[in-house]
Amino acid sequence: MPRLLPYPAIKPSTWPPTLRRLHDLRQAKPGAFTKRNVAATWRDGTFDLHVWNVSYFVGWLKWTGRLNEHADFSGWVTPGFMGAYVDDMRFAGLSPRTMATRVDGVRAALAALSPETPAAWLMRGINSLRGEPSDRRRTQARTQHTARIVELGVSLMKQAVLEGGATLHQRAILYRDGLIIVFMALAVPRLDTVSLMRLRQHLLRQGDGYRIAWSAREMKENRPHEGQLGAELSALFERYLNEFRPVLAANSKMSSPEAEAAVWFNKRGGPLSARGIYNLIVDRTGAAFDESMFPHAFRHSAATTLVLERPDLIRLVTPLLQHRDSSSREFYVLADNVEAGHRYGAVIAARRAKGRRPATRRDQSARRQRDERI
Repeated sequence: MPRLLPYPAIKPSTWPPTLRRLHDLRQAKPGAFTKRNVAATWRDGTFDLHVWNVSYFVGWLKWTGRLNEHADFSGWVTPGFMGAYVDDMRFAGLSPRTMATRVDGVRAALAALSPETPAAWLMRGINSLRGEPSDRRRTQARTQHTARIVELGVSLMKQAVLEGGATLHQRAILYRDGLIIVFMALAVPRLDTVSLMRLRQHLLRQGDGYRIAWSAREMKENRPHEGQLGAELSALFERYLNEFRPVLAANSKMSSPEAEAAVWFNKRGGPLSARGIYNLIVDRTGAAFDESMFPHAFRHSAATTLVLERPDLIRLVTPLLQHRDSSSREFYVLADNVEAGHRYGAVIAARRAKGRRPATRRDQSARRQRDERI
């Protein structure tokens, strides 16, 4: 079982001044004789991910007593420091891929803040972590049939509607959490795209239902994505927008049009962040299942459910996950195995119906030898 990290992620507003420059470089425009900083080329979701990972690194530096408010960032990114950082993450039970993502955020920040500092050794370490085998048992435990995930979300929304002893605000949070879980299980968007959802921009009324849409810049594959929500899911959104969203928005102290248009609000009335969505999914699934699920596990679950239920439709995995190409080869291999299993199962059923057991390889070999003697 993974252990809780002994250190928190440090908010960017409290980072050392040398590190807070990352936000300035993000907004800086190139001069006549200067190149554009790499931070300015990152998509919004990529920038948020790197900031998130650097926040954990800063938290670790502070926890270990290595944080120097006036030191240059490159002084912290050394083989000794990074090796100790990975050791502590490994001890806490983080997977190799998660550790690689955390370190990659540090590498990206180094490339922006100190582009002249060599980082090839850091990239080799990241690739080494990515090459380590992951614990498939944990992956399987975190993969649920999509129907079970939807049932969890629906149960939370039912509690919100029927709960008599809870306050209206508590019921609104219950319904919001349930709707997010159902929406992410069925539409399988990425976490960062869910957190930036705004009314009339990403969630749009269309006829009697709703449509979702994101621009190319907001998508990982740099291609626009949109889709029509089904009648039942649209009805769930309709109730949330009319009955529960206003309850959460009433606590808001932000008056900007963008903040007021947020689809998801936190308990204080501000836009719900990616971290907030991540935490609620981990908490809700951890209370319902044997192993908590991360938001990305919803995507694995959707693809796996499609493979197991309809292996003949496996090619739908690519558009389902909004991939540019058929990169999820592991699902294709699994589909072939499932289809082969289905075919063999059909043969077994047919032979049992005739009172004959299916022929094994040994039976087939003995039959060939007998035929050869004849």
